[in-house]
Amino acid sequence: REVIMNPIIAICDFTAYPALKGEKLFLEQKLESIQQEKRDLYSPSAIQYDSESGHSQNPKGTDKILISLITEEQKAVERLSVVNGRLEETEKLVFSLTSPEQDYVKEKYFNRSTWEEMEKKFFRSRGAIDYHIRKAIEGI
Repeated sequence: REVIMNPIIAICDFTAYPALKGEKLFLEQKLESIQQEKRDLYSPSAIQYDSESGHSQNPKGTDKILISLITEEQKAVERLSVVNGRLEETEKLVFSLTSPEQDYVKEKYFNRSTWEEMEKKFFRSRGAIDYHIRKAIEGI
């Protein structure tokens, strides 16, 4: 097993994992929404015909809206990249643990199971499960 990070940082990342998964889903949905808004700006129903010039054009202010959407999209893409990186590093860290340690850490931190739920699932006492989790984290 390779030492990857400080155990305190590992616990923080384990604890943050469910929130990061939620943020990833939120950002993906936000990006989808932004992309739809960009498509809508240039849909045939949004384009108007200017009878004086004889050209089709989008309503005034479309460029400002598009710039705002692109800026928002760039920020979301950058944040998604950071979130994905943290998720990947945390998953690598968990997969570096032994099989039972992985199961206990995933159940406790990723699934946020209670000690009682874990005792029933693994047929082990809270003390035994806690011992393996602490041992895993100390070994990081």
